[in-house]
Amino acid sequence: MPFLDKIIESKRAHLEELKKEAPLTEIKKQLKNSSFKESKFLSAIQNPDTEVKIIGEIKRKSPSGGEILDRAQDILEIARVYKANGIVALSVLTEKEFFDGDVSDLKLISENIDFPILRKDFIIEEYQIYESKLYGSHAVLLITRILDDVTLKKF
Repeated sequence: MPFLDKIIESKRAHLEELKKEAPLTEIKKQLKNSSFKESKFLSAIQNPDTEVKIIGEIKRKSPSGGEILDRAQDILEIARVYKANGIVALSVLTEKEFFDGDVSDLKLISENIDFPILRKDFIIEEYQIYESKLYGSHAVLLITRILDDVTLKKF
């Protein structure tokens, strides 16, 4: 089985478990009661005052490269360094099994640093888009290779 298919298979199984714990209706209800900050993502990457727009990345592990950040490393400090050095937005990899990411990383950063955040994951269901917003993401990365046209239009 191709590696991407393994990731998607794992993601589907993980989503089924998540939806049992917190159905989409519950996620939407929590969103209504949350104090979500308005997205500045688009304006950050379109800012005419910045010649080159750089999006920094928080990635704990890569299947091909191994560990990049261990759990003991302070991702808030990394985000602060990015911000202090002119990075306009932050990409946070949240895929758990293969990249050691977690949606809690989104929440931690969004609650502590005013930074436009992109959730980088294998987004295959609407559930994940609402979950992304709940945890503080302002944008999500969509991979066209894993989504059909109907799903892309729906998202």
